[in-house]
Amino acid sequence: SGTFPRPVTLTGARAAWVEEEVAAWMQLRIANRDAPKT
Repeated sequence: SGTFPRPVTLTGARAAWVEEEVAAWMQLRIANRDAPKT
């Protein structure tokens, strides 16, 4: 769905993700999961 943070290219086929961006994405997913359903 394109919501996961974009990777940072390191070298060749290696990539990494910014820890804070992944943590924020996870917190949003948790908040959405736990939000009351209307």
